[in-house]
Amino acid sequence: MSIQIVTPRLILRPPLETDFESFAKAQSDPEFKKHTGGTIDRMAAFNAFSEWRKFWQKNNYCFFSVIEKDRNEWIGRVGPTKRANEKFPEFGWSIIPKFQGNGYAKEAAHAVVSWAKETLDWHEAYFCISRDNISSQHLAKSLGAINIGIEKLPLALKDKNVEVWYKA
Repeated sequence: MSIQIVTPRLILRPPLETDFESFAKAQSDPEFKKHTGGTIDRMAAFNAFSEWRKFWQKNNYCFFSVIEKDRNEWIGRVGPTKRANEKFPEFGWSIIPKFQGNGYAKEAAHAVVSWAKETLDWHEAYFCISRDNISSQHLAKSLGAINIGIEKLPLALKDKNVEVWYKA
């Protein structure tokens, strides 16, 4: 797993065991999880983290750990997946609250969408965004995406209806 994307302020790489504590803490934070199915306990976070790493190992892509360069700190995850909905390749992002509003998600998402186009040959990008997640809608627009309608996601998100944004 030597894949790494470097941006001016971030390092994007597959998750490492050392990321787990920060990941688990984020999964129990109501603010961090308000648009992605709600908080989960440490055991569920461990299972989710393990699945995330297994998906990487099997497919050579998934959400990247987002590391803030100056602090060398795990601040969230951004990346491509097909886990939530097998109909299309999806990109997602989650940045911990204390780092939100600094453009990190935008910087990482731009880099990952470009990486997926070059590396995975994905020439389309879909973003499943909660209707009340205005900041992610703005980010999708900044990536050139348009809202194409509503999709019901599977149990992972408790059958939540989300808006699907599309970028060619």
